[in-house]
Amino acid sequence: MNVIRLLERREDDLNFQAEEEDLLYVKVIGDDLNNLVPKNGDYFAIYIIWMGDCEMNQPISMLQLDDSTDLVRLSADEAIEQSTDLWNIREQTNETPLTSRKIGSILKINIWRSQSKIHLSWEDSFRKNVKSRIRVFEKTVRDTFLVIPGRMNLIALCEDSYMKYLAAGTIERKMTCAIFFEEIDVPFLINSCGHCVCSRCYYVSNDKICPICRQDENEQPTLVNFRDGPCPIDLCSTNNISNGVVLQPCGCHIPCSYLHSQVVQDDDQTEILKTFSRCPYNACRQKIQKLLKIFA
Repeated sequence: MNVIRLLERREDDLNFQAEEEDLLYVKVIGDDLNNLVPKNGDYFAIYIIWMGDCEMNQPISMLQLDDSTDLVRLSADEAIEQSTDLWNIREQTNETPLTSRKIGSILKINIWRSQSKIHLSWEDSFRKNVKSRIRVFEKTVRDTFLVIPGRMNLIALCEDSYMKYLAAGTIERKMTCAIFFEEIDVPFLINSCGHCVCSRCYYVSNDKICPICRQDENEQPTLVNFRDGPCPIDLCSTNNISNGVVLQPCGCHIPCSYLHSQVVQDDDQTEILKTFSRCPYNACRQKIQKLLKIFA
């Protein structure tokens, strides 16, 4: 799934110097539900899988945007404010999923549509005999997205990826900090050298240098959005997160082997930006200023 990370709005958008655990953020499945759901009446399923034990303090919610709003320009605060919760997180009833999640627990979101309406229901792996109340939303806006809890160790998979997950029994972790050896929730790319680090280790000394290779960095780091799934350009796919490029200024990671080789081999990006001028993800589509190499 195309998962986008939205950070809270700060007084100074360039001030990334907060501790990583203090940052408020949410994750939005950036695939428009209107395009995912089949038109023949069949449903589309999204599987939310917890990769660690935790308390769910935020429900899954529906976010609908009109033509005047771009998803990637929203802050976490705005996404939460504008979305509609699928259940009341404060009321633990038979119609709500369990808030105490265990590693491996699954929340399946079923989505289907009829005429101009979108229908959603959920199934909890911990409550197999409980059927949720069906939520119905009018299709009156351009795009419809699912908002999932940000600060939780979970993944969102479509049906095909879920089948692969069941066969493999695990899924590859995205990235581990080379200094603290923990999974990076909010990855920042050092533009000059291409190393990806967590916000905590980058600002631990307040020096404008890469904490891995010690190279000088005169620009603000780029917040990276890693997406699940194949390359959106030519459907090439790789499990190597250091393969591909990061787009500036949007920060979207494109797992494309061709673009990676072009950036590594040639510093002049004039020609490639003529044919590759905007982010290929439909939820973004920002104009590209530069392609950044990445070395995780």
